[in-house]
Amino acid sequence: MKLNKFWVAIILFISFFIIIIGSGGLFLLLKDNKNNKDEIRMDSVKLIKLRNGEDKNTTECYYYYNKDDNFIYFAIYNSMGHGWKRSKVEDAHIKTFRIIKDRVFVAVAVDKNNVYYFGEKIENSDPKTLRVPKDNKNYMKDKNNVYSESGKLKGADSKTFETFKNNNNYAKDKNNVYFLYYGSYVKIKGADSATFEIPDEYLIGFAKDKNNIYYEDKKLEGANPKTFCIDSAKLNIFDGYIIDNQTVYVDFKLLKGVDVKSFIKFRETYFEDKNYTYTLFKDKNYIYYKNRIFSDTKSFKILDENYSKDKNYVYFEHEKIIGADPLTFEVIYNENYAKDKNYVYYKHEKIIGADPVTFKTIYHSYIHNYTKDKNYVYYIYKDEYKHEKIIGADPATFEIINYSYSKDKNYVYYRHEKVIGADLVTFESIYHVDYIKNYARDKFFVYYAGKKVIGADPTTFKTMNEYAKDKNFVYKIDSGEVSIVSGADPKVFFQPSFYR
Repeated sequence: MKLNKFWVAIILFISFFIIIIGSGGLFLLLKDNKNNKDEIRMDSVKLIKLRNGEDKNTTECYYYYNKDDNFIYFAIYNSMGHGWKRSKVEDAHIKTFRIIKDRVFVAVAVDKNNVYYFGEKIENSDPKTLRVPKDNKNYMKDKNNVYSESGKLKGADSKTFETFKNNNNYAKDKNNVYFLYYGSYVKIKGADSATFEIPDEYLIGFAKDKNNIYYEDKKLEGANPKTFCIDSAKLNIFDGYIIDNQTVYVDFKLLKGVDVKSFIKFRETYFEDKNYTYTLFKDKNYIYYKNRIFSDTKSFKILDENYSKDKNYVYFEHEKIIGADPLTFEVIYNENYAKDKNYVYYKHEKIIGADPVTFKTIYHSYIHNYTKDKNYVYYIYKDEYKHEKIIGADPATFEIINYSYSKDKNYVYYRHEKVIGADLVTFESIYHVDYIKNYARDKFFVYYAGKKVIGADPTTFKTMNEYAKDKNFVYKIDSGEVSIVSGADPKVFFQPSFYR
């Protein structure tokens, strides 16, 4: 008996439907119609080492793979010295095992029975109802659990969990309120879910409930939700300070006794080497640093970018300089050196033994500092604070050759140490570019970092970026020492660059 086209189509459809159910794959079907609000993108695990996630910043890669037909394995690779770590995914159903293709939820997979995160089975998970909202890719949920980037969100109620429409960094369920912190929702302690709201969507991070004001996931201690002004046009936020029309908060705590009407920021300095901003605020009575009174407004005086003083103390940045005399204190040079009638200071530290009357700077850079007084010559490397006396140096005849080498009438010095055997008359610095200033020579020897380079010929010695050569050898710096490059021919060896 011949079947017409209608019955053939019906039989094929039923057969297809039975195959899907039999393989446990029904829950993997995606609703691609326009009315579908949630989705899960899946990928099968048929290829060995199928990559699920890769983060170039942390140099980690995640893989689910099946190297045989019986088991699923999870592997994580970290190129920062940890290498490969592999483990079997317990209870995985290989025929229905799928990876979720989502850049947020790396290392998440499902089969017909469970949800897996980093190769571990999530207890009480339901893959059939697992969905990622289209309007917020920061979480996913099934009928039992809510998941964020760090895994299952403990205590979250899946049925009532939702994000706020005007700021999806905040979310809530019937019991708690959550804030999105570095890709994962964290519970805000004590927040009231029923009354929690975001009054101004343009004032990012601020919210309130019937009891408190919040900035991100922290309470603003002492703030009254009935009177606190959450208005982007009126609220000022900078450098840890939050200022409304009645109060000032710093580090989420109320700053007591401040005059809000006259409170302003008046000094800010950014230090690249320390990676922080040093900021002072003031009102009509006091100077403030963070949550403490720093000085009084009337006598406070800024001396330069780093130094300041009042009637009682001298300050470097926000620290008191112990023992400094405010009346005679003055800045000497370059925002780091200062003196009073008794002492010389480098930043907030005394230079022991230095004479304030005759002290002066000779050479200053970010890395090397040379100074002197009538008695001594001093050297300091970077910000070590300890000024080394250059033993035996004569202040009257001391001069800089380059920032690594110096000399006086008696000796040549490398930083704060004598260069033994160096000839004063013929000693000179030899270098190719500014970052290589450790090579020097006289008529007898070649020197690197103040030490003789044994066997080097000073007459023909030249530098070339990280290499150097003379008529006999080619040299390279290795771990702070000069070594001969085995087999290199100095006659033909050349590193493209200008050198002398």
